[in-house]
Amino acid sequence: NLTHMGEFEMMKKTTSALAIAALLGSGAASAVTFQVNDETTMSISTGVYWAFVEGTDKDGNNTTKWTDNGSDIVFNAQHEGANGVTTFLNIVLDDFRTPESEGQPSLGGGNDITTDEMSLGVAGDFGTITVGSDGNLHEAYVDGLKDIDAWSGVYGLAGDDSNMIKYDSVDLGGLSFSVAANSYNDETTAKSGTAIQTGVSYDLGGAVVSAAYNNRGADDADDAFYGVGVSTTLGGVGVAATYEVDTLDTEEADMFSLTGTYTVNGVDLYGVVQSLSFDSIADATAALAPSSGTPTTQTDDSFTQYLAGVRYHISGNLSVWAEILRTGYENDQGDQTAIGVDAYF
Repeated sequence: NLTHMGEFEMMKKTTSALAIAALLGSGAASAVTFQVNDETTMSISTGVYWAFVEGTDKDGNNTTKWTDNGSDIVFNAQHEGANGVTTFLNIVLDDFRTPESEGQPSLGGGNDITTDEMSLGVAGDFGTITVGSDGNLHEAYVDGLKDIDAWSGVYGLAGDDSNMIKYDSVDLGGLSFSVAANSYNDETTAKSGTAIQTGVSYDLGGAVVSAAYNNRGADDADDAFYGVGVSTTLGGVGVAATYEVDTLDTEEADMFSLTGTYTVNGVDLYGVVQSLSFDSIADATAALAPSSGTPTTQTDDSFTQYLAGVRYHISGNLSVWAEILRTGYENDQGDQTAIGVDAYF
């Protein structure tokens, strides 16, 4: 299903590598690596993310919660073949719940840990082929440029990331591209068919331009969404702009965003402003409806959204952050103020 990134229920997301490289340049989690033999290595790493959030629901009521924010455990394995072909495996486990009765981050809620991503692939001079679940190309090439929040961000688009076969090219003189197919035949979710995703980026030297397209072929709608983006650095400030279009008949919209990031003395400052316009008030109401309950009827079809945040790096693997989101929706639905802590091991 299409995911509306930035809804009230949206939890912490894994920002795309393209967005990180273009904007924040933040480090990845460390890992414990085991050398199985001369050709094979295995590693394990974990990230712990907690947040305290004050928000506004669809009826305008204030809510607060102290919650896990996407903590995960990551397993990787890699085999270097004598013929230059590398085989790799990636497994990401998450869904650490926060029982309301305890009021503190912990594993519970009567649910097992879930497998967020699992993929197997091969890589070489020909590029990389991945099978399984491994993110989606719209977020990797376009939406990720504005999807830099720690908790919840502005409205955005993202496609399926499971049942995937994906090809990523090698660097072709600054040009790189990806093609993926998500195939379904699932009666329980009414998903059938194949969604085709594509993404392309080109490094101009001083800026990177990118684009992505998804035909939404695994959903009955078959109404595509697409977008373009550009990122650069101006005077030490990371700057990005995106333009996205959703042609879904009942939720038709277009959006333009500007993102800025700046790091000084171990402190990351970041912000996003977005102009979001739906084709009608009915489309806005349908698109912004919560996953359950009666939707709030919007009184406008255009919104200006703001995200502002700050992150302080206490050490190489530990940081704290605070951010504020204003959506512009009816009853202040989805407005958020959050603080949190992230740790990598």
